[in-house]
Amino acid sequence: MADLTKRYETSARAIESLRIALEKIEGSQCCESDEEYRTFRDSEIKRFEISLDTLWKYLKHYLEKKTGVVQNSPKSVFRECLKAGIVDEQEVTLALKMVDARNMTSHIYKEEIAEEISTHIPAYYELMKKFIDRAVI
Repeated sequence: MADLTKRYETSARAIESLRIALEKIEGSQCCESDEEYRTFRDSEIKRFEISLDTLWKYLKHYLEKKTGVVQNSPKSVFRECLKAGIVDEQEVTLALKMVDARNMTSHIYKEEIAEEISTHIPAYYELMKKFIDRAVI
């Protein structure tokens, strides 16, 4: 159980870090130039990646402990969360899109794609927050 608690705390901290990045970029506290904006946006995207990675890995272990079900990929973990009643169908659909967006960040880097992903991160943050709040140890 200590391992699960540690994973929960790591994920919660990562998601909180993403919230802070979102506040800074949305509140225009960060950006006096386009280059500075891109730097903050890229940081936001990196925090999104870390948040999602720590979240799905926490949920994987949470589901194993709570339901005995073992899943080894982010999408299968999120689908299992639907079965476990942690999220509804609409939320799991968004979670699957969120995984696709995260996968795009690690395979290609184009300015337009980074900007597109960045526009969806606030909704992804809200979803990750729901997951972590509902899957408390």
